[in-house]
Amino acid sequence: MPLNNDESEAVRNFLKVFGANSKIDNEAVGMALFGQKHMLDVNSSREYVDRFFQKCEKRDPSASKTLTRRANSLMNSSDTLIYAMEFIVRCRQSHLFYHKSSQQFVENPSGITRTSSNMGGSAQSSPFQRRSASRTRVFSNLTAENQLLNESTRSRANTSFNSFDNRHLGMERSSQISRPKSPFRIVNSSDVKTPTSASNHLFSSQFRTPQSQEPSPYRTSSNFTNGSSSSSVNPVRVGNSTSNIPLHARMGGAICETESTVCECLLAALLGIDSRLFRSDGARKMTICSTASLTTTHVGIAYRFLETANIYQHLSHRDPLLYSSSSSSAPSNEPISIALLAGIRHLLGEYTADIDGLRRNRKKLRFSGILPIIDLWNVRLILMMKCFSLRKLEQIDILEAIFIIHCRYSFEPNRLFVAEKLIEYTMGVFCQQMIEWMKTGEIPTEKWVIYKENTENVMKIRKVPIFLTNSDMKMLLEIGKSLSKIDSSSDEDLLAIEQATNCVTRQLNWKIIQKRELSGLLRILRDVVCGIVMRTVMSTGRLKDHLNMATSIFFLNNPKFTATLYSVMKEASMGLRVGTTSLSRQKVSIALAAAIESSTRIMFEEEKDRKKKKLQFKLDAMTSLGNTPNVSSRMQFIQPLCPKYEPVMNLVKPVFSACDDFYEAIFHVIWSIDLARLSSQETASKLPEMCRFLEKNYSLRENARSLLRMLGNIAFIINSTLLKVRNVIGIKVHLEFRRLLAAIDEKCVDVDDLIEEHLKFVKKVANLVFLEENDKIEPQLSVFLQTTFEAQKMIDEFCSIWDQIIDENFEDQNVLKAKMAEISKNWVVKIRVLMDKINTIQKKMIEDLDHQIMYGKE
Repeated sequence: MPLNNDESEAVRNFLKVFGANSKIDNEAVGMALFGQKHMLDVNSSREYVDRFFQKCEKRDPSASKTLTRRANSLMNSSDTLIYAMEFIVRCRQSHLFYHKSSQQFVENPSGITRTSSNMGGSAQSSPFQRRSASRTRVFSNLTAENQLLNESTRSRANTSFNSFDNRHLGMERSSQISRPKSPFRIVNSSDVKTPTSASNHLFSSQFRTPQSQEPSPYRTSSNFTNGSSSSSVNPVRVGNSTSNIPLHARMGGAICETESTVCECLLAALLGIDSRLFRSDGARKMTICSTASLTTTHVGIAYRFLETANIYQHLSHRDPLLYSSSSSSAPSNEPISIALLAGIRHLLGEYTADIDGLRRNRKKLRFSGILPIIDLWNVRLILMMKCFSLRKLEQIDILEAIFIIHCRYSFEPNRLFVAEKLIEYTMGVFCQQMIEWMKTGEIPTEKWVIYKENTENVMKIRKVPIFLTNSDMKMLLEIGKSLSKIDSSSDEDLLAIEQATNCVTRQLNWKIIQKRELSGLLRILRDVVCGIVMRTVMSTGRLKDHLNMATSIFFLNNPKFTATLYSVMKEASMGLRVGTTSLSRQKVSIALAAAIESSTRIMFEEEKDRKKKKLQFKLDAMTSLGNTPNVSSRMQFIQPLCPKYEPVMNLVKPVFSACDDFYEAIFHVIWSIDLARLSSQETASKLPEMCRFLEKNYSLRENARSLLRMLGNIAFIINSTLLKVRNVIGIKVHLEFRRLLAAIDEKCVDVDDLIEEHLKFVKKVANLVFLEENDKIEPQLSVFLQTTFEAQKMIDEFCSIWDQIIDENFEDQNVLKAKMAEISKNWVVKIRVLMDKINTIQKKMIEDLDHQIMYGKE
């Protein structure tokens, strides 16, 4: 492309600065200058210049050290000078400072023909003007120039190949100053090859031109003296034009391997096979042999090939850590890791088959034919190497990583080929583990997505992988947990489960997981397995009947059960006498059994129907062995009653065993309320008889009538308050129980759902009976119950004194009247204090209860 005006002006200014405007063509300099690609990084430019000076120091250490020091001092002062120095170096490497017209041949005193671009210049030229020693010898052979071959004329790279020049090693070496220099020449032909290294056979002594040989008859030279130019033709040697020098030597090239040979050896190296051009070192890496003679182009291509070969060497080598049974950190027996390696081995087999297919076609081996396939496999092997590094991760982490890689390269067919094969192997193993879980209900391997907790002995989800949803994992967990509970199922149910499992097994694969269609398959098997279990629990296990029975016992919903339990407990404790007796476990069990028997007798009228529909369960009276201690409180009639409901059917037991503590706490609260209410009613029943006695004896009314009214008011307040609290609890419990039954019918699909809903129901009831932490009514209710028992005690004591006075002084009315007045005077203060205390507690508790009913708990 011709230069524009601005570029031509810049070139002229550049040549004028260097004083070469009259010696070099502007067009050639412009094409060389503007064709350069300059770096934009200061560090890269500095490295480029440093590499040039290092090369100069290797060739001529004594002459280059001073120049290198000066250049470094200049470059350290400014970044601009670094770019300037890089520009000069690139101009030197682009042969910008030399032109063929400035060369001339000189006859030195020894008769050796030389060329020089400057007759007055020093023989010790600078590194910017010196050509390599190898190129000097090549040019000498081509032009029949005789050189003084010494140690300094060689490149350092030639020292390992001195076997080709043994005849010259014994010759006398001349000084470094008298070393002949070859001028730089611009070769017009673009087909001339230059040696890539000093190790080719061109430097062999058998190819050297004798010293007596004359220059080529086609060589011309021109001399410039005093600004004038003249042209002369060198003498032409008449003789045979056929030379003994080989054609590749006459053309300036080295003995190099052919393209087909290089291709054949490279294909062998890709399979890890050593050849005369490429060998593997101790680290299992393929390298170029030191004796290989390759062109620059072939070397560049070889490095591309060897990168792929080294990856193949690493992948095909058996990792000792992976298969070592003694290594604790290596997952030697993990199925997902083994499947990953199997997938990589399968891909390596396809790689080997492709490369082997190229090797069979030896007659047509060309880089243009094999490079596309090698580049294709290079990309695949790099991805395989990344996947190979995942082999020691956790099994689920490996699956997630492979799934992410597959999603990332889903639109790149080349990498997708590797990702699909690896996900097919690894996900195939995971699908087999899922099938084993869905058939047996046992965890297939350690550290799976589901694990068994040792403390509670229940199955739980460890982790939800990214390729599964939460609903998928929940259904998978429900299937495995329900399989362990179908032992008592019929043959028809087992056949239905087997058919559903076979249907899911046939369709389950990694593509179903990738398309997010796994939920439909799992739902089929879940509905069958969990449906059979739920039908067994609901029909055979009679879960709803057990819930009705448990609530009637623990929540005292059945008035007949409550009245019977109270009467039996009263009889067993000789009238609920505090501190005078102890209740044994046997007596409490008898009380509970009698109460249950009386309550269930009403449910089934006929004896046959009752025996047929009778629930089978165990109800323990106390949680600890032995007798309850004697305490001076009515609580001794509450604490021993610690019932534990346990159905006989194993499938229904977990539903109630998870709620034993809550049931016990709820029962204590409700039973203490009913016990206080029933005992208060029984105590208050003595007051009407005393009122009737006063009606008959008019003279005694003025002393005791007001006192009896106060006691009656106390009994009424106690009974009405406890009855209101009991009714509020009963209504809310009934509402929550209906919600529980609805949740069982609509939400629950397995036993775990039943346990969860039942536990949720019991917790709500516990909050309803004021067992929630920081509840306002609970301490007020405790104080009110304690005051109730004190009032009962005071009424019983007052009634006993009243009866004793009447019995002793019934005949003498005056004495009886005096005694009544004395009793009233002594008891009126106590009863008034008790009444004020009960009124205060009752008012506060009822206000909080009404607020809670109206607005709910805060």
